[in-house]
Amino acid sequence: MQENTINSRQFGILLLMLILGSAFIFVPEGIAGRDTWLATIIASLAGLYVLSVIIILQKIFPGMSIIKISTQVLGKPLGFILGIIYTWLIFFIAVLYLYNMTTFLLIIFPGLSDSLLNTFIVLTIAYVIYNGLNSLSRLSEILIWIVLALVIPAIAIPFFTIAEIKSLTPVLSNIKAVLVGGLFAANWPYGEIILMAMLLPAVNDLKQKSKIIYIWFFIGVILFVLRSILATTVLWEDLMQTTKFPLYEVLLLIRFSTFQRVELFFFIMWSITNFMAVLLSYQSLVLALKDLFSLRSHKTLIIPAGLAIAVFPLIMFPSSVEFLAVESFAAHFHNIIIQLLYPTIILAAAKIKQRKSRNPLDYSPEMSKTAK
Repeated sequence: MQENTINSRQFGILLLMLILGSAFIFVPEGIAGRDTWLATIIASLAGLYVLSVIIILQKIFPGMSIIKISTQVLGKPLGFILGIIYTWLIFFIAVLYLYNMTTFLLIIFPGLSDSLLNTFIVLTIAYVIYNGLNSLSRLSEILIWIVLALVIPAIAIPFFTIAEIKSLTPVLSNIKAVLVGGLFAANWPYGEIILMAMLLPAVNDLKQKSKIIYIWFFIGVILFVLRSILATTVLWEDLMQTTKFPLYEVLLLIRFSTFQRVELFFFIMWSITNFMAVLLSYQSLVLALKDLFSLRSHKTLIIPAGLAIAVFPLIMFPSSVEFLAVESFAAHFHNIIIQLLYPTIILAAAKIKQRKSRNPLDYSPEMSKTAK
């Protein structure tokens, strides 16, 4: 259906929205200290790998979701089990995104409750998802220019006014910290690109224009490297490692004569991107559940999945202490294993099956009927 198809440029914009909304205001790799920018570059290789693998799989099996591809190449029992693990990962990521968004909103609007914010955000997103993927992509095409118009000055203004470049030296003073920081950022946000695999079947020009997706990805990498440099040169490594929202702290330091609270202006940027990150994880979840249980439509899953996403953070993270225990350690190792291994196993199985067959593995309408 037309409402459920998008092009490579729209997918690339959604991809950029996902990674910006996930971790732009945060600095997950901040443990690397003055070498945070280097950890960001290293981590981006994991994102590039995940993106490349899911695009390769989609080119081999056009129009087929990664869950159905797994059952095609691994068999139904193993494919179904891995599909459950993958679906759980998407749900877990959606919960983390929503909790992060709610936590930041409560800083700006302390009078609101987290349960009220969760409900409002989820219901708003449910309405967007119900209108179809094409409507979502068109919305992102409009919002991306607002985001870029705010991201560029958010980086440029403090960089040319309060940043101290000398805080970046010496380079590679602690290689272990760089590798650990790279691991954290490889999980968040780059590894979370894996959830975008559920949207790839809707891309109608992937074989011809997949390079456009990589361009948008590298735009995101550049912005993250600049963000890391900015956080390090303004906050220095000690403060950067102790604050939850480093970029927000940087923007708090900007002053223009009598015009104060400049960070609230950039709050619009973060609200849009984080809303889109929650939306994309929510959208991917309902699509994954649909394919996992072979349902005809994902629309019947929108409200139940949304209620689960809204309620689960309240139960799992009753306080920020429990959340930090999960986010700062467990989530990185729990997520990155699935993010890297799941597409790798499927691609390896597809290549092995391709070599055993005389004809190259290629998707056809007949295979679609068989998979269903």
